[in-house]
Amino acid sequence: MFTLAFLPQQALLSIDAIVRTLVRSFVTRQRLLEWETAAEAEAGNKLTAVDRYLSVVPAVSILIGLVLAWLYPHSFLIASPILLLWAFGPRLSLWLNRPPCEELVPISAKDELFLRDILLRTWRYFTHFCNETNHWLIPDNVEEDNWQVAQRVSPTNLGLLFNSRDVALEAGHLTLVEYLDLTLRTLHSLDRMEKCHGHIKNWYNIITMEAFVPGLISSVDSGNLVASLWTLRMHCLELVDKPLLSNRLFRSAADHLRLLQQLRIITGKGAGTFQSTSLEGEDWIQTLLAFAKSLRGDSRPPGEAEKSSPSSFLTQAAAHTPEDEYWIGATQKRSSALAHLMGNYLPWLLPEFAPLRRIEGLNLSAPTARDLSPRNAPAFIDELNIALQRICPLAEEDSDLHLLAEQLRNLLPETRKNFINLRENLQRITVRTEQLTEATDFGCLLHRGRNLLSVALRTNRDKMDDACYDLFASEARTAAFLAVAKGDIPPSTWFSMGRSHTLATGSPVLSSWTGTMFEYLMPALWMRTYSDTMLDASLRGAIAAQRAHASSLHIPWGISEAAYSTRDEDGHYQYHAFGIPALALSPSADDGPIISPYSSFLAMPFDREAALANLGHLANTGWIGEYGFYEGGDYRDSKNTSQRRPEPVIIRSWMAHHQGITLLALANVLFDGAIHRWFHADPRVQACELLLHEKSLRPSAIIAIQNASNHCRHRKRDVA
Repeated sequence: MFTLAFLPQQALLSIDAIVRTLVRSFVTRQRLLEWETAAEAEAGNKLTAVDRYLSVVPAVSILIGLVLAWLYPHSFLIASPILLLWAFGPRLSLWLNRPPCEELVPISAKDELFLRDILLRTWRYFTHFCNETNHWLIPDNVEEDNWQVAQRVSPTNLGLLFNSRDVALEAGHLTLVEYLDLTLRTLHSLDRMEKCHGHIKNWYNIITMEAFVPGLISSVDSGNLVASLWTLRMHCLELVDKPLLSNRLFRSAADHLRLLQQLRIITGKGAGTFQSTSLEGEDWIQTLLAFAKSLRGDSRPPGEAEKSSPSSFLTQAAAHTPEDEYWIGATQKRSSALAHLMGNYLPWLLPEFAPLRRIEGLNLSAPTARDLSPRNAPAFIDELNIALQRICPLAEEDSDLHLLAEQLRNLLPETRKNFINLRENLQRITVRTEQLTEATDFGCLLHRGRNLLSVALRTNRDKMDDACYDLFASEARTAAFLAVAKGDIPPSTWFSMGRSHTLATGSPVLSSWTGTMFEYLMPALWMRTYSDTMLDASLRGAIAAQRAHASSLHIPWGISEAAYSTRDEDGHYQYHAFGIPALALSPSADDGPIISPYSSFLAMPFDREAALANLGHLANTGWIGEYGFYEGGDYRDSKNTSQRRPEPVIIRSWMAHHQGITLLALANVLFDGAIHRWFHADPRVQACELLLHEKSLRPSAIIAIQNASNHCRHRKRDVA
């Protein structure tokens, strides 16, 4: 059909080529070697013969139709469908050029606020437990009972710590200055860690910085860390040209005020002032500055302060709870960070310099004075300094305008230096992350005989485990992709991973070992999933199987590896890989059932409406604590009861990697696929993206799977 639709255009193009060749070869003898480079063709800056002839095809079709209608009316009736197809050829071309779009339910304003609240609460885990005592690393887990903190870190935890800060910066919960400081501190700690073949080992004590013995290198954990570092690196390269001041800082302040309102620490007026402020122009900046000033302390009378600042509506409670005190302190810390940012990087936007912003020659009210990045700010500051030098002689020496201009000029050298430091720190991070990832050699984990990645390498013997990750539906998919992209292992390793399928809810789904959401969806935090591919069909099928399985048990859905209510001899929650037996190859696959909220966040890009409904139900039934959603709910005791709505045992703990998963998943939903954008910006990833386009199964293969599944069921019954 496409060939027929574009037949006139191809005919005109061929005629054009024939005529050009004959004329140039036998008449003009010029331009005999005319051609364009691939880069010029990709740029598409000029109108080509292909475009010209495509645009005239509708006119040609109409002309042919008129001739046929006049000379051969009966032929016109027969030819009209084809002529109509030709007439719509350009429209068809535009449709073909459109990228495939995913049908996602748009997030309502209410759902967006809910997700932003969860993001802020989850981010608290990383701000509270990552500190100098821990060498700016993150503890593996925290249990609410007696506040037991597991002072150990894995490569996955470390990678997700880096990317969680990327998310916090995107959400406005960190300024760029804070982000760079924290990232450099953690990179310094990473440099101190003992390494083998460029890999850090699987567990370290974050107090002593010593590796656990006997040490091992995990393929999965190293893959997650490298994916995180590549994402971090490309984000830093983007930040060089990204405005330092963005309305995301305003949104963050609004998030904090909304949380204070929920805790009844401020009145509704406080958050309402922020909600009514326009994000256009300079209004939001001045509102933000007033917010920062009031939280640092305001000497004005209470009535006057209330008129100007939303954060002055603090309730006069006799005593705030520890939870209240934390969020008051966190909000004050945000105000201090904002004040530092404005005073040291954008002083001309401060209220005291408002008279200077009204002078047209300085252009301080223009968007260019607000949208300064680490790259372009020094040039702007140099131009501003010259402009101020011109203004000063024109103003009277003792005038306020002259004094303000001199005061601002005195601040500019330090401001310029600050911007240069930002750019150098961004460069320092990009260079160091590249060195770390290039030194990480996945070749030492390749089992040559099986052409698969080994599960681990024992560092005390420098010997690989014989066990390999041989399933495509596993968290090792990330490590395999990265190792191929780095050139450490051959591309054939990617295709050596098993792609056996099973049928779940009528759809073909890749089989995994234990049927966990973690196995299927963890790699999708970084790697895009393209529509109409095997991976996309399998991930959606796995989610559908999860929902159907949980529905049959009358419980929320989201079964994955998680902590559960049984405790060890030291009183800590135990951990297990729970999954859907129908998706699993392991004969001991167990659903628990244990429900983990992070599974719903993983599923959100694929089934947003169902994930939001599930999370809303969990939130309404008390699954949220100080650091966001609790680890999970244990339904094992109610598995065999007749209760219509079984009650779980809430696992009141938080795990670093599940908290990080939650933040990365939220970034992909709330911030237009931010993690995907940064990860796929790396040229090595772009070079291997085709690996992610593996086509889904044909209908005939589905029938074969159905027959194989029936055969297996019969065999199991016979054995029984």
